Amino acid sequence: MAEGVFEALPVPATLIDAQGVIVDLNLAFIKYALGMGVEVRKEERVGHLLHEFAREEKEGEYIQGLVKVLLETGEEQYQRRTYEGVDQVSYRDVRAVPIKDVSGRVVGGIILREDVSSVVHGERASAQ
Repeated sequence: MAEGVFEALPVPATLIDAQGVIVDLNLAFIKYALGMGVEVRKEERVGHLLHEFAREEKEGEYIQGLVKVLLETGEEQYQRRTYEGVDQVSYRDVRAVPIKDVSGRVVGGIILREDVSSVVHGERASAQ
């Protein structure tokens, strides 16, 4: 049953090992990527470093730094990212959560992404 928990998460998630290498992606992540116009297949990503799949160099540097801090400090990382498209601005929450063994050593992490654009736009509209 525990094996199905990761796949069942409703939030787009990527599982990485202690070196930052992708171990798994859940179905919500694959759907999330499709919504951004990117077709993702697990077998093409597993075994690669997470930042290798960034569309832009700046984004790759951000992801690489996020993973480095997560794995070195063992502390959860969070940031709301802003993406400016041709006709709209979108917002995504990125949360990196460490996975530790029984001794407290970081053995990997889960990177969670969520499009919160509708929430942010709603908050801004109601504040006006």
